[in-house]
Amino acid sequence: MLTRNPGFTLTAVLCLGMGIGACITIFSLFNELFLRPFPVPNQERLVDLNETAPKWDLEYTGVCYADFHVWREHNKTFECMGTFANWGANLSVDDKAERVETCWAGVLHQRKTNRRARRSYY
Repeated sequence: MLTRNPGFTLTAVLCLGMGIGACITIFSLFNELFLRPFPVPNQERLVDLNETAPKWDLEYTGVCYADFHVWREHNKTFECMGTFANWGANLSVDDKAERVETCWAGVLHQRKTNRRARRSYY
């Protein structure tokens, strides 16, 4: 049937090619975003500190800067500490608005030792 009907053959080959290409593209994005490790040295040493509010049934509330400041001043465990925050914002251009995710990363605050803090922006 494929040799007798070249139009059908061409359509089938194009559909297969587009399907394979779409699968490869989706896997490449997933691999880059979720499966590959962060480009940070000693990533097994990274820690994310959070606070909870069981009274309001919240497992993750983030950390306010005042608490971070106290933690940083009394730190005897971590080599350096940093802050980040992410939130949604509205971006509007030419009467069109779109919701975007934004992120702010603070400077790494090094513990008072003789070592120099390494700054990584990623």
